Amino acid sequence: PSSETVVGTIGNGYLPTLVAKVAAHRQHGKSWILCPSAEIEVMQELVAMDGNTMLPNLELVPASDTDRVEELLGESDALLFGTDDVESVVAPAIIDYML
Repeated sequence: PSSETVVGTIGNGYLPTLVAKVAAHRQHGKSWILCPSAEIEVMQELVAMDGNTMLPNLELVPASDTDRVEELLGESDALLFGTDDVESVVAPAIIDYML
């Protein structure tokens, strides 16, 4: 990781949330995670360091904000995909779009 690295996380379940938090904690320049718009508040609670404080280099991006998603995809150095739901995988069409 470097102070200029941008890492995006996409997936289903809690695992991607943990991955994004670890990436931000490892001092990447910026870490972001794609979130269901209705789940932003829950995600904020999950990634808060002490229950209240967000990591300053972690951005929760609502999936409905397609302009921001495309902007971040253009500046990302790495994308992390993950799921903790064995019955569900990230749809190939989503992976194709992100890449």
